[in-house]
Amino acid sequence: MKTQVCIHLSVCVSSNITVLAWSRTNKIMGRKSCRQIASKSKWIAGGTLREFHKRENEGQVSLDDEETLLHKKIDELDETIANLKESHEKLRMANSHLEADIIKKSEQIKQLQTQLAAEQRRNQHLQANIQKEQAAHEDCKRTRAQWITNAAEDHKLLVKEEMDNLKKSMLSLTPTRGKRIKVYRKVTDRHTKMSRFRRVIEFIEEFVGKDDADLFISDFVNFVANCDSYKFSFKLSPWDSFYVTIKFGLSDEFLKQFKKICKTRIGFDILADGREVHAPCVVAFARDVPNLLRRRLERLSRSKRLVHDDGTAGEIVIGVGGDKGADVTKMCMILENVDKPNNPHSIQMLGLYHGHDDNQNLHAKLGPLFDQLNNLHSISYTENDVEVTKKIRIKPIGDLKFLSALFGHSGQSSSSPCPVCNQSWTKSGRNKALLSTFCFEEVGAPRTLTQLLREGRPLLHVEPELAGPPALHTIMGITQSYVIDPLVARCNQIDYPFENLPADLPGQRAALKRLKTEKETYDERVNGLIEAQKLIQCSVDAFVRMDQPSRGRSRSNPKCKSPFCLINSIPQNYSKMERFLCSICDEQFHVACSGFFTPDQCFSAKKCLMCSKKSEFSLHFLQNNAKLQLEAIQKKLDEDDGTLKEVDFELTVLKEQMEKSAGPTRKQFEQVLESIGCDGRIWYQSLVGKQVRTLLRTQNIEKVLSIFTPDEQTDGMRRVMRELSLLMSNANNAVKSDDDIDQVECSIGRFVIAIREAHPTMGVTPKLHLLAAHLVPYMRVHKTWGRMTEQGIESLHAIYNTLRRRYASVRDPTLQVNLILQQLANLNVMFDCGDSWLDEE
Repeated sequence: MKTQVCIHLSVCVSSNITVLAWSRTNKIMGRKSCRQIASKSKWIAGGTLREFHKRENEGQVSLDDEETLLHKKIDELDETIANLKESHEKLRMANSHLEADIIKKSEQIKQLQTQLAAEQRRNQHLQANIQKEQAAHEDCKRTRAQWITNAAEDHKLLVKEEMDNLKKSMLSLTPTRGKRIKVYRKVTDRHTKMSRFRRVIEFIEEFVGKDDADLFISDFVNFVANCDSYKFSFKLSPWDSFYVTIKFGLSDEFLKQFKKICKTRIGFDILADGREVHAPCVVAFARDVPNLLRRRLERLSRSKRLVHDDGTAGEIVIGVGGDKGADVTKMCMILENVDKPNNPHSIQMLGLYHGHDDNQNLHAKLGPLFDQLNNLHSISYTENDVEVTKKIRIKPIGDLKFLSALFGHSGQSSSSPCPVCNQSWTKSGRNKALLSTFCFEEVGAPRTLTQLLREGRPLLHVEPELAGPPALHTIMGITQSYVIDPLVARCNQIDYPFENLPADLPGQRAALKRLKTEKETYDERVNGLIEAQKLIQCSVDAFVRMDQPSRGRSRSNPKCKSPFCLINSIPQNYSKMERFLCSICDEQFHVACSGFFTPDQCFSAKKCLMCSKKSEFSLHFLQNNAKLQLEAIQKKLDEDDGTLKEVDFELTVLKEQMEKSAGPTRKQFEQVLESIGCDGRIWYQSLVGKQVRTLLRTQNIEKVLSIFTPDEQTDGMRRVMRELSLLMSNANNAVKSDDDIDQVECSIGRFVIAIREAHPTMGVTPKLHLLAAHLVPYMRVHKTWGRMTEQGIESLHAIYNTLRRRYASVRDPTLQVNLILQQLANLNVMFDCGDSWLDEE
């Protein structure tokens, strides 16, 4: 027992256990101590170390318990040592692997260095070869230039030789073989002139080729006509054009159409151009846009009116837009970082000029202004006594025409009319894109600034996706095309007493045009038959007089080859009767002398009466033939006159309904519109923004649709109008949350389904595509739709016109424009300081 205790104590000493101090005081133990240790180890096995220490402090721990604890500690230490040895072995193996990898990578580095040296040597060799090739290329260029020079000289000599040969050949074609050529002005014989003409044409055909001779002659004659060295000209002088216009009473419309036909049919205009009138025109634009914007931002900041929200996203957002009002095109800047960006008092005038708002005029007159805008990427200004720099985001603003002008886009009449994407569709004809078959709600390949720069001349260098659907014009255009026009067409269809009237307004306009054409056709046919009837009656009377000759003074009009020519026996107004050339006997005859009276007979006359009958005929035969034709013409005249009356009645009814609202349903429809303040006749058959907003209110939708029979068509129109009303409500000044945009997306989905069901055969307009395909993506990025729109620019027109009338007495146009711009700038200052009276409305 003593030996065992000493062994355990030695282990405790080597293990640095805290029990060592206690074990030293118990070197010699008896049986009682061993039994205590055993009981202590058993207790430890069933309890915790904390409880062991507690009992030990209380003097209740035996030596057996302590021995068991020591064994556990030793086992734990052995296990720890084993784990450490295993970890050490793993680290050693990892270290050996790393050393092997290092050696391998070192070898790879040496190989790469060797390859790099080889590539450098190869590069030097290639550079030397390039220098040699450049030198050879320069030699080739010099050789080629010398060859071109020599070839040009040889070509000149060859052409001169060919010209000499052609001149000799032309001289050989003359009757005298070139020995004696008569001066052309002394040539009087027609055959000689024709011979010279043919020789010149043969020369031209040999010179330019027979296939290109006609084109060459046309270009050559036009060249001579426009050359000041020759008197020959296709065009009348300005005085001669003035004389012709006054003498024959030619109207401006006739002159315009006549000039157009001349240029189309014969390639030139015979009348002189109109007089050019030079009038003073003022072009004004801002010279320092950054400084102008900086002053406004600082003024807004001092008055605590500068807004930073989710829509601006920490940036300065400006809208660059414009529009043509009356005869003045205005370029404006709209600042989104205010509470009411569309307030016309807030809109900054950047430039104006007299003329159209197309790409060419904008570039020519406001080019320097666009250069400033394209270089405007950030702005520094003082805000709360601290200078800050913010990024600038530019949004294009305007209607579709103005957006197309800004982007250099071909416009709404092109095959891809959307200014934002490259979606293409056909808007008319047999392949017209219909609402039922064309996916107008899908976005095409995005149009980019790189594409615009490659294909055209964009004025504003921004991505097209920054241009959202024009809120005002989009809703107005869709309402007019898919609500007002179909309702008007339905009224016309209900009131029309005849069948087969199309259900859509364009089809009804085409039907009206077709009826007008049909009426004109029957008018011409009836008038032609009446004239033929008169001619036959005069011919019968003439044949009777010719059969019973009497004394009297006879006329001496030239007769035709007919044995019974009646030109001197009929009234004088037929003295210039039409003639035709017989295709068999090659003689000329009057149409009436051969029994041709109607327009169809006269136009198709080819054989005279003698050649067609192949025998002689009598005067009595001509009388009977004329009487038979008179009866036949009377029957045709009765038929055509009856048809003409029917067509005229249908045309009158449809014209009264479409142009004068004569139908009862149409009258009731317009009375309802007038009762809610949406009478389109005041605004030239189109509604303005406030009227569209009034029309799309729920109670007014029911008033308008109440005049129609409740059916699927009426229900479909109701769904379309309700969704449009919801979308127009979201085109406001508010910044939209994600939930709001989700509601707009759901509304557009319902609108697309409703409009397809209501108008499956109608075409797709660019505004409908913009609304259905591009509105939601635009709102996802900018968090708003109507916060900054073209509506403010439309309101600015009225303010400009008011100021223009105020300063109408100022005769100097430059001073007048300066005064107007000064007043507009004063309105900007009042808005920035919070004193705009439009904010209170």
